Formats: sequence, structure tokens, C-alpha cells
Amino acid sequence: MVERTGKFVSLLIIAGLIPFIVAAWGALRPWQLAGVLFIDESENIIALWQMTLLVLLIYGGVIFSFLGGARWGTALADEGEKAPSFTMFMAILPAFIATVCSIMGVSGLLFGDPLNGGVGVTLPIALYILAAGYLILLAFDVHTTYPILYVRLRIFASLVAIACLLTGAIYAS
Repeated sequence: MVERTGKFVSLLIIAGLIPFIVAAWGALRPWQLAGVLFIDESENIIALWQMTLLVLLIYGGVIFSFLGGARWGTALADEGEKAPSFTMFMAILPAFIATVCSIMGVSGLLFGDPLNGGVGVTLPIALYILAAGYLILLAFDVHTTYPILYVRLRIFASLVAIACLLTGAIYAS
């Protein structure tokens, strides 16, 4: 991928991990992130913690949908060939899963458990589902004809995203 698209695309992929990492940090240690943001009231720190969980969920869902769209684009790029039905199905499935997870996550905050910082059980479940989705999509993507350098970078980025999603899920439970 670096050879075909340049270092800029590789930097974009790495930069795309920043929201995952910052949100996972906020889910794991919200008081540290609050200190950086000059937030000192406990109610605001709890709200920041909830927001970082929501950022993980929504950003994770957006990127998951994007990865599905990339499969769609590569399937249609093969001129003269009919795109395989399974590939097209796998291309739209991430967007559907991300939408369902977003609804679950928001309902987890709207109807949250006051004893768990206002977070209901559906938000961590949604984060677990997204993490599993990334892993499944990665398993399919490593067996494609993508350039090897892209696949390596994709493996790294996916594993970082999965670790961040799991961090949020564990600390929201």
C-alpha cells in the first residue's frame, strides 16, 4: 500500500487511530483526560467518561462502515466481472451492524444504570459486538488480493481499534 499509494495514506490510517486511542484512554482513566481538559467537577468527569464511551462507539461504527464500503468499492472496481453476492453482502453488513450498535449504545446511556455511572448494559454489549465485527472483517480482508503492505497496516490498525473498543466495553461493564 505504501508503494502504491504513498506514505500519506499510511499516515492517514495511523492518524485515524487517534480518536480510538484518546477515547479508550478516557474510558480507562477519565480523570486523567479531565485533567488535560481542565475539568475538575466529578459530575463533569462522569459525563466525560460517558462521552468517551459514545465516541468509541460512534467513531468505531463509522470506521467499521467505511471498511465495508471499501470492500464494496474494490468489488465494483473489477471491470467486466460481476461482483460476488457474498462480497457485496459483506460490504453492507458493517453499516447495518454499526447502526444497530449505535442505537444500543445510545439507549444504554438514555436508560442507564445510575449505579454504573449512568451506563446501561447495552452500551458495553454494543462495543463488544463492534470489536467482534472488526475481527471478522479483518479475517476476510487478509485473504484478499490487497497489497501486502496495506494488509499489514490494516492488521495493525484493526488490532489497535479492537483493543480500544474492548477497553471501553470492559470499563463500561
